[in-house]
Amino acid sequence: MKQIIVLIFFLFFTCCIGQETTTTTSTTAPTTTTTTIATLTSTSMTTSTTWAPSALMVHIRDFSAKPKDVSITKGNAVTWINYDPVHHNVVFEGFSSEKLKKGDMFTHTFNETGTFHYYCSIHKKFMRGTVTVT
Repeated sequence: MKQIIVLIFFLFFTCCIGQETTTTTSTTAPTTTTTTIATLTSTSMTTSTTWAPSALMVHIRDFSAKPKDVSITKGNAVTWINYDPVHHNVVFEGFSSEKLKKGDMFTHTFNETGTFHYYCSIHKKFMRGTVTVT
């Protein structure tokens, strides 16, 4: 019995002695990252468009645009990104994207105020939305 107590005592101290707990607190401010991505504009493909994390993005996923209705101020852009494995497009009155395969993007800068309705011409019965520009 004395040997078991000595063994337990020995194991306890060999496991616990020398282990330290250190807590580190970081006080650095968060940073903003700018990433360059390829985008398809309403007239041509560009590869030097800069996207900031606060830019308005519409995600095409599960056969719907998320968010489908967006509001921006005049002079700003909206980018649609297709995450679905099937083709989609973004059609407005007067302009549209090409067919977007998975991973493709379409960006349009809105330089006039108003409410602009869009849809996917491939799935137009249920893929619709609006861009409101003030």
